[in-house]
Amino acid sequence: MLITLSRPENTHALVLSEVLPSIILFLQNVLTLCYSFAWAEMRMLAANFLTRFDLEEVPGQEVDCRQFITMQFKTGSWKVMVKPRFEII
Repeated sequence: MLITLSRPENTHALVLSEVLPSIILFLQNVLTLCYSFAWAEMRMLAANFLTRFDLEEVPGQEVDCRQFITMQFKTGSWKVMVKPRFEII
């Protein structure tokens, strides 16, 4: 007995080359949104931290800034002491 399967004429097969650009665009938008939320969260964290603490530079370290695309410290690090601005009850 020979069985043949045929596709009904009113359906269309998805062609990967037609769908792939839409999928890529969707994923780019999702990643952009995730990065935006991550940057907003980092800004919020930094703002809250800097309003609650004072930063004092640790004495005796060499601070020499270099300018490439962004400003950098010569050794790649900058040591600070963190002190609360007020006492938490």
